Amino acid sequence: MRKTVKQYLLIAAAAAALLNGSCATTPDMRTDSIPLVHSFDVQRLTGLWYEIARMPFFISNTLVNTTDTYEMLVSMAERNDG
Repeated sequence: MRKTVKQYLLIAAAAAALLNGSCATTPDMRTDSIPLVHSFDVQRLTGLWYEIARMPFFISNTLVNTTDTYEMLVSMAERNDG
């Protein structure tokens, strides 16, 4: 049984409507009610971090003993490198 162009367009429109509806937010999903953090110590999070767990991803499947280094970035107004 062959599908006509009209049937393909109907299927595409239904799929688009479903995907569009799934992106809508409900009042309980809004971030207005999440409290802001006013005292956040960024300096405490800088330095060397060791990875203890990872979500499987094909690019990083062979990596072991990985680390990340986080440092403070200086704003462009504070830089003196020319």
